[in-house]
Amino acid sequence: MSRRALSALCLAIALVLFPLNARAEEPAATCPDLPGRLGPFELTSADGKSSIELGIAAQLLLKFESKDSGPGNDRQNTGGLEIRRLRETLSGTFLDRNLSYYMHLSTAPGSLEMMDVYLNYAASPDIQIRAGQLKIPFTRYRIGSYKNLTFADWAIVTKYFGAERQRGFAIHNGFERPPKVEYELGLMMGQNVRASHGIGIATIFGETPPNPSDLVDPAPAELPHLEPVLHIAYNHGGIDTSTDTDWEGGPIRFSAGLGLAWDTRPTDYLDQYVRLAPEFLLKVRGFSLFGIYYLSTREKNQSMVDTSIAMVGGLVQASYLLHRRVEISGRYAFVSIDDETANDARDRAGFIILQESDEEKKAALEKQHKNAGAFEREQELTFGVNVYITGRSLKWQNDVSLLMHDTTNDERLGDWRFRSQIGLAF
Repeated sequence: MSRRALSALCLAIALVLFPLNARAEEPAATCPDLPGRLGPFELTSADGKSSIELGIAAQLLLKFESKDSGPGNDRQNTGGLEIRRLRETLSGTFLDRNLSYYMHLSTAPGSLEMMDVYLNYAASPDIQIRAGQLKIPFTRYRIGSYKNLTFADWAIVTKYFGAERQRGFAIHNGFERPPKVEYELGLMMGQNVRASHGIGIATIFGETPPNPSDLVDPAPAELPHLEPVLHIAYNHGGIDTSTDTDWEGGPIRFSAGLGLAWDTRPTDYLDQYVRLAPEFLLKVRGFSLFGIYYLSTREKNQSMVDTSIAMVGGLVQASYLLHRRVEISGRYAFVSIDDETANDARDRAGFIILQESDEEKKAALEKQHKNAGAFEREQELTFGVNVYITGRSLKWQNDVSLLMHDTTNDERLGDWRFRSQIGLAF
């Protein structure tokens, strides 16, 4: 039997056995041909100063949801198979080992977007500058990649608090590969260039944020309203902060950090004013524990003296890696919306609808704003099991969630969700 055929046979055995028996021997022990990761696929110039590397990531997601429609209404059950993400990246160096570039594109069905495009120059390991369209350096959780998430997707907190991509620049000493004492200081343009994360204010007020990254129908860019962003952290014991999973094992390692973002002139009903997020990651002998707390404020009537708390939120999650192949995990997340913010959202929605005389337009506005200020608390409880077939490159993630929504009418709606996802990345 050829080595290629042997590898294929071992992979098939691993796919069958590991969901059934987490204590089985590691495929790597019996199938030495299985690599620890796929790729990279890279071309380098003769002098080593220029390079080009191609990356591809795909996620195939099977999802079932049962949504609570409220007292007296039937539950809404949906489900199916979808291509959750299909991403391509192009990265490398250009004429200088210290000058690198990165381009990241989304081509999943219904999504043609420019995610990231930036240059990074390392004057020294401690002083680097990154400029272009990039994730703002607000939290370690979002600085990390979706490819390395412990669960099938981000927790509910990122939709409300972010961080999302913006255009601007950042001075840093590592970003995704930080040293023991880490810093990232960014000066961003203030407008999210995607409409997926950090859209909490818009969600509460029933507004649809613009999406300038859409390559089919891009929204126009706003005039800049500068947003300084700072993230600092202390990383002990050589901890790998790119993922919550403890791949290295060994003694205690931890990371303690703090993120701060200040939009100097937030757009009404779209942007948050000040965001604060302390976070902590602990790893020891295959076990990991991560926690983060969020607080955001909003600026009312474009007045710096007229501000209030908009939302608070938090996330706690833990995981344990067995035999480097199977991981069990759990997380709890919540978002609590300030009463005054919810009341303002309801009052504004009512005023907008009342002012419209055209019946067709009024019906559209009622549909758009029907949930404005309707919820005061969102909660997520999720349990997951992951099977790592080829390290982080090829994995099978499964999780089940209870999603609770507390309304301002003192009702609690409960949704159930099941996800099973195959992820391939190199």
